[in-house]
Amino acid sequence: MKYPEKDLNQCKQAYNENLIEKVVMKIYEQWKTMRKAFIELDHSKQGVIIADDLKFYLTHWGIVVTPDKFNELFNFFDEDKDGVISYKDFQKTVGEQMQPNQGKYWRQDMPRQTRIKACKNDHCWHGA
Repeated sequence: MKYPEKDLNQCKQAYNENLIEKVVMKIYEQWKTMRKAFIELDHSKQGVIIADDLKFYLTHWGIVVTPDKFNELFNFFDEDKDGVISYKDFQKTVGEQMQPNQGKYWRQDMPRQTRIKACKNDHCWHGA
């Protein structure tokens, strides 16, 4: 069956809508922490996420995007516009998308509470 070109373009446009939200949800569903997500998304192991790293995961997730939509997506994640997605960029974009009320953390990335050290002397819990 042959589809008219106009229908194919409409399908592609509809599919690419909400692309940022789709990618952020994939990240959130696949990894428990933002740090783990960043390390895994850095497929080239350069300490930053480059365009090819993001393309690799989009392909892995079965997300097909137009070059314009990919550039829009990459530029969204590249907060400081230096051509790569640093961990700081990732925190500001993905973290705030996932948990806006908690800033740049989610799940186990939450800062740990300071533990109260137990007193090892018998007189600690008795009145002076």
